Amino acid sequence: MLSLFIEDIVKIRFFGFYLIGKNFWDGLYIVPIVLLAYVFNGFYINFLAGIQIQKKTQYMPLVSGLGAIVNVLANFLLIPELGMLGAAYATLLAYLSMAIFQYFLSQKFYKIHYEWRKIFLIGLSTILSYGLFYILSDLKILNIYILKILSVLLFVILLELFGLIEIKWLKEFFQFLMKKVEI
Repeated sequence: MLSLFIEDIVKIRFFGFYLIGKNFWDGLYIVPIVLLAYVFNGFYINFLAGIQIQKKTQYMPLVSGLGAIVNVLANFLLIPELGMLGAAYATLLAYLSMAIFQYFLSQKFYKIHYEWRKIFLIGLSTILSYGLFYILSDLKILNIYILKILSVLLFVILLELFGLIEIKWLKEFFQFLMKKVEI
């Protein structure tokens, strides 16, 4: 939601001031990439549990060092071509590499069974709803605000259909539709 509505959110005025100054609005297009990077940072933090439980924390600087190396190398490669978008991608690559490395390292010392199917379905729901927004927004067939709201609703509906959440009224609505289709 934040990625979809970031441009609208920053333009809200509080006591005569914007949440983010107008000089920074041109850089808002990197927000989705940085947010995705922080999703992988969240995975990395969760994957720390295994080495902390087993008191193998001496490996933590190794993973952080890997992330730093990936970030610096990616910055050198991407910033000259892509500018701040390259820096955003470098951050994403750094956190992604840290999460992957931390996962395998942690699993080596302490097995934790993650619900990868659910994580995959959440990611798929995000990609489908966010991707559909960008495809349809380029076609300019709907008002952009309606499209943003529909994208959020699609995300929630996909989570419901995949059985990841249960919204009673939505479930009742689907049941009602199924009865109408059978007639």
